[in-house]
Amino acid sequence: MALSIWERVAANAETVQPGPLFDPRSLRIYAIILFWMVVCVCIFTFTDFIFGTSTFPLIFLCLCWITMCGLVARRYRMARTALLLEAFAVPSIIGSMGLLSIIAIAAVSGPFVDRTLVQIDALMGFDWLSLYHFHAGHPWLMESSRLVYWSFSYQIVLVPLMLWLWRRDEMLWRYIAAFAFALIPTILIFPFVPAEGAYNYFNIPLKGLDNAQWKFKPYIEGLRNGTIRDMTRASAGLIAVPSFHAAAGILFLWATAGIRILRWPMIALNITMIFTALVIGAHYLTDIIAGIAVAIIAIWLTPILMGAAQRMPDSTVTI
Repeated sequence: MALSIWERVAANAETVQPGPLFDPRSLRIYAIILFWMVVCVCIFTFTDFIFGTSTFPLIFLCLCWITMCGLVARRYRMARTALLLEAFAVPSIIGSMGLLSIIAIAAVSGPFVDRTLVQIDALMGFDWLSLYHFHAGHPWLMESSRLVYWSFSYQIVLVPLMLWLWRRDEMLWRYIAAFAFALIPTILIFPFVPAEGAYNYFNIPLKGLDNAQWKFKPYIEGLRNGTIRDMTRASAGLIAVPSFHAAAGILFLWATAGIRILRWPMIALNITMIFTALVIGAHYLTDIIAGIAVAIIAIWLTPILMGAAQRMPDSTVTI
């Protein structure tokens, strides 16, 4: 695929007047990514965090290379090819930097606030233990909920690709921007309201399960006391408040709402995914509400924060 793209670029380079590298709608997104990369570099330069394996850095470099291929393709008027590569790589780059930031910031997080979260849930009439015991009594429900919950990982990749496929270019950039604008405040709020997770707080046995979402406490404590410095050992799913699963669920269904064939399946899938975060993700109801609020604010702010970028000229080649 990469060789084919470069062959097309070489052919276009001889016949097409070079254009801009960036879609104007993406300029502020790339500015945020560049700044975030500098922050991540500083984390590894001035702290003792390491990567125990080379897998993550290699994947990240591949994503950056794919993005660069997209920029070069746009330079030589291959607008559709450029957008496809960016749709695949840019959200994953943002997500990857988010994972690193979450792990690093957990090391300076405050005391656990589970008791307060449980009390707030109680004021709303929600009992997490009752919901858990209902799931535990219906193994099929627990297993199906787990499958829906982990659809999050696939949707991060598939949603932007679906927007590209249906030629929702404007929504694609708005979605990527909203994804970043929701993830950043989620990370910044996290150290002030960390939680050990409902399974730890209620002393529910893990029964041999190795689901990292159910082990907030040992990971966060290890990061705090310095016993965990290898980022490949730490769980990325450390955030309780706000729930990014809930925020992402809102973003996924919002982004695809304009595609008629996907609208109702995506609404059903993501409402269910948000609900499964309570048990499978060990979230409290307060976490879910906060995550939904973050997503709504990000969607509302996205047009303002992106600016009034002009559209690309109609003369671009759309290979």
